[in-house]
Amino acid sequence: MRPATLHRRPLASPRGPAKARRGHGTPHLSKTRFTSGLQCHRLLWWTVNEPTAPELETSAELEAVFDQGARVGELARTYIPGGELIDLPYSDMEGRVDATRAAIAAGERVIYEAAFRANGVFVSVDILHRTPRATGWTLTEVKSTTKVKTAHIPDAAVQTHVLRRVGLPVVRTELMHLNRACRHPDLSNLFTRADVSEEVATFLPEVPGEVNAQLTMLGRSTPPAVTTGRHCTSPYECPFLARCHGVEPSAPLDGEVVIRPGLRDALAELQAPVAHLDFETINPAIPVWPGCRPYDQIPVQFSVHVEPARRGGETRHFEWLAERADDPRPALARALVRALRGAGSIVVYSQPFEEGRLRELQEAVPDLAEELQSIIDRLFDLLPVMRAHVRHPGFEGHFSLKNVAPALVPHLRYDEMEIGDGGTASRTLEAMLLGPRLKAAENQRTRRALLSYCQQDTRATMGVLAWLRELA
Repeated sequence: MRPATLHRRPLASPRGPAKARRGHGTPHLSKTRFTSGLQCHRLLWWTVNEPTAPELETSAELEAVFDQGARVGELARTYIPGGELIDLPYSDMEGRVDATRAAIAAGERVIYEAAFRANGVFVSVDILHRTPRATGWTLTEVKSTTKVKTAHIPDAAVQTHVLRRVGLPVVRTELMHLNRACRHPDLSNLFTRADVSEEVATFLPEVPGEVNAQLTMLGRSTPPAVTTGRHCTSPYECPFLARCHGVEPSAPLDGEVVIRPGLRDALAELQAPVAHLDFETINPAIPVWPGCRPYDQIPVQFSVHVEPARRGGETRHFEWLAERADDPRPALARALVRALRGAGSIVVYSQPFEEGRLRELQEAVPDLAEELQSIIDRLFDLLPVMRAHVRHPGFEGHFSLKNVAPALVPHLRYDEMEIGDGGTASRTLEAMLLGPRLKAAENQRTRRALLSYCQQDTRATMGVLAWLRELA
């Protein structure tokens, strides 16, 4: 893989500040706005006309998605190297358009973040490059997904539409996405470039009419009337969902607890001493350890509680959390084998997840494959037991551990914890292990929060199992 040569073109615009330029304050579309409008005109109207709406506040999870996409986009440039980056603030649209025009006039063959504007639509192209024989241009849209999705086509189509409107001959439109077949350390095939020119050509006739409809709608003083339907959650969940649907009430908490027959027999399969296991993982888009692929779920933390084999004994707790170092899987696997040596049944909540991680550890740490297989053979999944035998109003119709545990064991709560859900734990772990190095005090605080959260999950399965045993 060759590093890209990035020439930056921060051209100053002779027209003064962006806010003083022609067209400021009039509605305009971007590729993101256009695709939002395709999903729902009402969604687009609120997004443009109420930019400070609380529904549009960016969550930590969404910020992580944006950051990941930015890293993937920057890395993608190194696979089509030698280009010039249009390095101006996003809000300086006319400055970016001017800089792009200058780069094309100067004969640049590859341009990153090339900007164009036509008929009220502004687009920025991830990678724009001339075809080998200079017969035209290829427009490359970079996605951090592992395949082309239907929702990607309108995004690519509106860009193609704008570039052709300003007279640029786009002869190929492609999606550049991550390749699940790529394995670290060979990242030469990290990206796949899929030609979507035909799909874009099929969609292009719809673009002008939809652009006009969206711009007309944005000029209205009130949001359009749109009936609710599947578009409220597809291809993405609308942030304004509650405005149109109202907030659904929670399930009542005064219903009866129902225990179905067979619970005693289901629990009779448990072999003492019973252990409880929970993994926490990261799934980086860009693999960083040997054999890993994009978005592989890599275990970097575990908690194990082992119940006493006899009454009156003490519960033992084992935990492990990766440091900033090389591949954590060998050390984690060794610590896990030690923690579960001598245990009988190993309780998990949703076995496919933990079993999948264990099988991947067998591949990554082959000298422990037999011991890891022994762990797999002893797994006991508590989730199907709950689904088959228990109905509780406190579950509110859901069987996730975060719903079940607080309903059955009230002191096992997650809502007051610094890290209280798996998504936050995963993002925090990835930032701590792969992001900029934290200061010592912050690192220690973060580690304590992560250890506390993972331990809470195995405490939760212990509490749920104790509740079930009392009933059985």
